[in-house]
Amino acid sequence: MKFNKIIFGFIALIVVGLIFSGARDVRNKSERLGKINKNDDTKFIAINECLMWIGNNGMGSHNPISDDSGFYWPGGENATIPAIFADGLIWGAKVGREIRVNGATYRYGLQAGKILESGLADNPQDPRYRIYKIRKGWESLPPGEQRDKFETDYNEWPVEDGAPWVDVDGDNVFTRGIDEPDFVGDEVLWCVSNDLDAARSTFTYGTLPMGLEQQTLVFAFQRTGDLGDMVFKNYKLINKGTATLRDMYL
Repeated sequence: MKFNKIIFGFIALIVVGLIFSGARDVRNKSERLGKINKNDDTKFIAINECLMWIGNNGMGSHNPISDDSGFYWPGGENATIPAIFADGLIWGAKVGREIRVNGATYRYGLQAGKILESGLADNPQDPRYRIYKIRKGWESLPPGEQRDKFETDYNEWPVEDGAPWVDVDGDNVFTRGIDEPDFVGDEVLWCVSNDLDAARSTFTYGTLPMGLEQQTLVFAFQRTGDLGDMVFKNYKLINKGTATLRDMYL
């Protein structure tokens, strides 16, 4: 079966339970990493009691500044207790008789950007392929760098690359200034990546690329109770390559 037009949806719900020892101060953190190299852009989500880093190379829950644990709970932006060292989505399938595997664990097999209609990867250094981060109520924030970043990502929300949006005027066509990003949570991060960098793919699990595009949606709610201790991750995989993938596992 050929999967070019089939989308794989995979939702991971992280509920923090066990806390590991070895607290590390992650305050005074910065999202300055990746300003030059958009191919390995990183940002964190911290709207509730959780603080979690992600990267557009597939990295999850790993701190790019300290090269250490990157999911902290409780405390949100002021959290200091590490709960997860790293996470990521791994997939594997048969291409002919060959088994190919890619994704992210302690190594990251993806590069930034979408796969074009030609089947080739777009320029991973293009700034449009950064991680976008929006937050409800950003308009009420005081003037400054943080508000400016939220406003820029809101205004440049990459609907044309697959980012979810709300059709306010009901014409099924995204119109900036009228339609808007879909706030599936109180804070939302989105990015698009692909596995077509053969060097990264072989570095991760020793196999060639499969032609998969991965769209990553991360969101959380600014609530009390259980929702205040959760982060949601939604992965969308699209086969944009020429290979038929069989017996696929996530």
